[in-house]
Amino acid sequence: MTKRVMLTLDDEQYDILSGIKGLGTKDAEKVRNILITYFSEKGYVKEASGNDRMKDIEPYSYVRYTWSKNVNIDKEADQLGIDFELKPINTPNPSEKEVAIHKNMRKEIIVKADTVGAIIGSFRAILYQKEKAPFTHQDLLLRQKILELYPRTTPSPLPIMPSFEPKFTIEDSVESFRS
Repeated sequence: MTKRVMLTLDDEQYDILSGIKGLGTKDAEKVRNILITYFSEKGYVKEASGNDRMKDIEPYSYVRYTWSKNVNIDKEADQLGIDFELKPINTPNPSEKEVAIHKNMRKEIIVKADTVGAIIGSFRAILYQKEKAPFTHQDLLLRQKILELYPRTTPSPLPIMPSFEPKFTIEDSVESFRS
């Protein structure tokens, strides 16, 4: 059974869609393949074996962005270092001959709370857990600070590739503290 969906794009969005190569030749084919890829990455697609991948089995992972202003990593590291463990990520220095957008904005720092960590950069932050666990008070504090610094769920003002926050649980002691 198939369904048809009508989609309205402005000129700028259509130009982006037209410029995409390798996902099909027709616009409808490209949009369908983008949706299938997105749904697959987010776990909304059932595997052929019938296993439901929608089950909440993955550790927490959430990407946030800032658009108009870049985050001053050094300044924020000073502030975050008061409450959390910090670890700089070694990134290569850009060379004179390198041609790259944002080549001077590669600096990233890992910020760690109890079970949640964050990789922060100039315009993107990735909140993550290595193993699924209830959030502690420290984890919630880190999450709150990252959401304040990186207020956007998409990498650009275009409504493309939004990031959705997964469900998470909170420790009982934190729940009773919040009440």
